[in-house]
Order: sequence, then C-alpha cells, then structure tokens
Amino acid sequence: FGGLALASEDGCSWSFARGGVSDMEIIDVTVDPAQRAHGLALATKQQPDRSFLHRLWHTSDNGTLWQELGPALPAQLDVLPTAFDAAPGDRTRVYVSALDRSGSKFQGVLLRSNDRAATWSVLPVPHTGLFGLPYLSAVAPADPNTVYVRVYGQGHDRLLVSSNGGHDWKNVLDGRAVMAGFALSPDGSELAIGFGLPPRPRNIDCDRLGIWRASTSDLVFRKVFDGVVQCLTWTRRGLYACLSERAHGFQLGRSEDGGKSFKPLMKLRSVKGLACPSPSRLATACAEPWQWLCPRIGTSCIGPDAAVPATVPIDVLGGCRSDASVPQAPVDAGATDAGLVGPQDAATNPDGKTPVLPSD
Repeated sequence: FGGLALASEDGCSWSFARGGVSDMEIIDVTVDPAQRAHGLALATKQQPDRSFLHRLWHTSDNGTLWQELGPALPAQLDVLPTAFDAAPGDRTRVYVSALDRSGSKFQGVLLRSNDRAATWSVLPVPHTGLFGLPYLSAVAPADPNTVYVRVYGQGHDRLLVSSNGGHDWKNVLDGRAVMAGFALSPDGSELAIGFGLPPRPRNIDCDRLGIWRASTSDLVFRKVFDGVVQCLTWTRRGLYACLSERAHGFQLGRSEDGGKSFKPLMKLRSVKGLACPSPSRLATACAEPWQWLCPRIGTSCIGPDAAVPATVPIDVLGGCRSDASVPQAPVDAGATDAGLVGPQDAATNPDGKTPVLPSD
C-alpha cells in the first residue's frame, strides 16, 4: 500500500521509487521485453470522497523515477483493477482487467487503450464477476488483438482467449482446481497452463492437476505432467515450474522438453540462511523470521555445516493423495543433481475450494 519498492542488484538493500507513484497502492508492474530499463506500473489511491484514482505510470531508468502515462482512468468508471499489460508487438495498445462495480451486479471487464493510455474502451468479459474475477495473463507477442485472461472462480478456474481485442471470448480450458501457472513460449507459438491446489482443498478434480500444453494455433490442450503446479514461466532456456518438494524432491525445476520432465534447480534444504550482511535492510528484517522458518523447511538456521533437521515440508498433495501414497523427499534433498523427474501418477481424493490469486 505504500508505493513501489526497488531492490539493489544483489537483493540486499531496498529503496522506494520516487515520483507520484511513491504514495500509491501498486496493482501490477510489467517490464518492456525489448527495453529492459523501461517499465509500466498500474497504481491506485483512495480519494477524500472515498472514490479511487487509478493511473498508469512509466519508467525509463530501471524503476527509479516514475512519470504519469496518460490521464487517470475515467472517474465515472467504478472499477477494481486486477492486472494489466502492454502488447509486446504494439506499444500503443494497453489492456487492464478489472471488476466493474458501477451496476447492481458486479461484472468483469477488460479496459483497452489504442493510444498508450490516453483513452479507454470498456469491454465486458462474459460469465465473470465478484465470484469469478478476471486476471489479464498475457497479450500475444506478435498479435496485439490476442488476449489471454484467467478467471478465478471459487475453486473452478477458467482460461479465456479473445482474438479480436476483447470483443469476443472463448473458454479454452477449465477445471475444479487453481490455475496457478500460465506461460507463453517466447515466440508465442505454445501455451502452458499449470493447475494446483487451494489452501484448503475440497471438491478438487485431481486429474486436472499438472501441466497442460497447447499450440496457440488450435488451443487443443494435452496433459504433459502430473502433479501440483504452483507457478510457471517460459524463457528461451526452457519452461520453469514450481512443484511439490515432497512429491518430486525439489521446489523449482526447468524443463527442456515442454514440461514432460524437469531438472531440479532449487530444493528447500539447499537454502542456507541469509546471504546479505548486516546492516542491510534484508538482513535486519529477515533475521528473526528466518529462525522460525528454517526448521519448517528442513534446512540449517546458522550455516551450511550445521546439522540439518530431518523435517519434511508439509505435503501440498494432501488433498488428493493419502500420505502413504506420496513419495517422500530424498534424504539428500539439499544436494544438487542433474536427474530428470518425469510425470507422476495422477492424484485422487477430494478436499478444497478457496481460490488463490496468481503469483506470476
């Protein structure tokens, strides 16, 4: 709620951005893929009359100084923004997903600007509202009219696609699980979706959990990996996923075959304390919480040579499998290796409903 915080290159020191954005609540931030020092931020601030001012900001110096991009969103629009993005192939095209609260019934909408946030069109997103919030996930790299929106629907999530800039929508994938991962391949030709569990799993379709992949030309999805997925991103080096360490033996992995198998990159027991010396801001803020956290993730509180507790992280697959059927993390979970983990057996058992918001 207090502005936009910026990390130093090593992540040890933090400072707040200057300019008008410094006292606004930040809704979303995006970086220009072609010019990494340039970025956009969507911010909001409550006014004395209890209305909200929503505005886009831009930076050209790695986020140090922010300036207004166009006027604020029209005051007559009583909307709650959820996410935004600029079209990679057209810098003048900007989209904002939001919840329209102006009518008697809340409605999900997509705001579209064709002139770099100078003016806006408001387009309804069908079958969305207070219990089905729309979140803009991506704009196709080569086509500013192709837009992907995830709908978080109280335990039944959906992926909607528009090929004409938000005028019409098609439901291409849904399931009784949390659509926690979304990733477009760098060239925009393929799409990967990851399903995971809510905090309190109930009525989950366990067969839906995992990674689903499709060509963006036909959007026919096929499951390529079984397991609980907590995040996805796709770069030229491969598809990265956050998985269950207890089920797969690692927390973060990279796939070079489109999600069929993963090479471990990070295991919780490999985390060996704070890398930042005092009196850096991170070391000061995190020293006490780290003492509480380290036993729970099964790592050392004081350094790599200390005895590591034999704690195993809580099983995030618990809503779909009994504990007896879940593979335990290997004893050397903190060691590095180059082994590949392939698809796991699909989980089966009901238990969870509360939706979580996207982290990517």
